[in-house]
Amino acid sequence: MTSSRTRLFRTAEGFLLVNQGTMRSYGSRISAVELLYDSDVAKQAGWDARRQ
Repeated sequence: MTSSRTRLFRTAEGFLLVNQGTMRSYGSRISAVELLYDSDVAKQAGWDARRQ
């Protein structure tokens, strides 16, 4: 399916991408997030500190 029109909307929760084609249209909901904590990163930092 080839898109004849693409629209991107910003919402309070993220983004909505709407592709409109000749036969049908579909939407995709996209959320932008920020990683605040990753336990693997904390573990790696602990291992690196022990090696020194």
